[in-house]
Amino acid sequence: MSNRARIKIGITAIAEADEHHTLWANGVGQNIAYLALLLQRLDIVDSVYIISCPDSDTNPISKIFGLKTIGMDYAIANLDIVIEMGIRAAQPHQIEALRKRGGKTVTYIAGNTMVMNLEGLAGRTEFTDWVNPLGWDAAWVTPQHWHTNRAYITLTRSKNTSIAPHLWDPVCLNQSAFETSRNIFYKTPDEKSWSLGCFDPNVNVVKTFHLPLLATENAYRQCPDLIDKITLFCAKKIESTVHVREFFASLNLGRDNKIVPESRWRLLDMIGKRVNAVVAHQWQNNLNYVYWEVLYLGWPLIHNSTEFADVGYYFPEFDPIKGGEAMCEGLENHDELRVKQADAIRQTLWRFSIENPKVQARYTELIEEVLG
Repeated sequence: MSNRARIKIGITAIAEADEHHTLWANGVGQNIAYLALLLQRLDIVDSVYIISCPDSDTNPISKIFGLKTIGMDYAIANLDIVIEMGIRAAQPHQIEALRKRGGKTVTYIAGNTMVMNLEGLAGRTEFTDWVNPLGWDAAWVTPQHWHTNRAYITLTRSKNTSIAPHLWDPVCLNQSAFETSRNIFYKTPDEKSWSLGCFDPNVNVVKTFHLPLLATENAYRQCPDLIDKITLFCAKKIESTVHVREFFASLNLGRDNKIVPESRWRLLDMIGKRVNAVVAHQWQNNLNYVYWEVLYLGWPLIHNSTEFADVGYYFPEFDPIKGGEAMCEGLENHDELRVKQADAIRQTLWRFSIENPKVQARYTELIEEVLG
């Protein structure tokens, strides 16, 4: 560490009362938590705060992880770096005041902003990006969003745009699992046939059930005895649309009543209960928390992420035919294959761990680059 005094950092977070919703409604809450826990471990950092937006006395993330909650005015007057994630909070006059006393702002890109902008402009979603007219002193982009967002973020947010390591830790999963009083780790199913689940949210094009369902369809045609059913979480709200009804009806799975549309549920509530294998698909979104949860717990994961093609059961990006083949091979031999993959799975999860010295060192570098 240099001779610089240890710094104080705040991360913006939406003020909510519901702890469950904060951590599990989407990935942002967990991302904030992992970033805060990571920053606490850095020698360069004195303290980490949650900046509750709008101002409030407490925030669920603070409460869960023992962090102090502050408002934006306090942050502007006292912190060295304000990191905005998921919500633009600092107003222009506040940013000017922060910079006047030597503080810095960072925008943290934890979602596929550019894709959502494209959909927003096409009228497909309500999302359109917020851009600070004063810019940020730095932009940190997670690796899975670098390809589609780097140029956009560099030109609209900050010329100092860098990749920030993806972060994960089992603390959120384990903490919530303790509350369920249920063992969610892998056990060999009693039956030969598997109940698959797709947890892709179906809110934009980066993660939908289309390819997982097609991969399962091909597996069902090739090895029908292995497939009991597939539950499509986050699909209940769209099951009555013409496209979905006709899509289901075109498949053997649909004709045999093997497709179950369901509302959104946490993996930990369903795994080992209604689901004992997970199939997923992403486009330009290679790293997702549900993947690490499935691998950590030991259940089969059929996926198309090139970032960890050596673990789980991988199929090429838009090839559900290969996906069905991978599914049959994986489900038929999971007890044997998961043991063979154990070291590779541990190495994959370690790549993103908040305890990993390489990850910690890179965040230290990013902070030093911001401070100049």
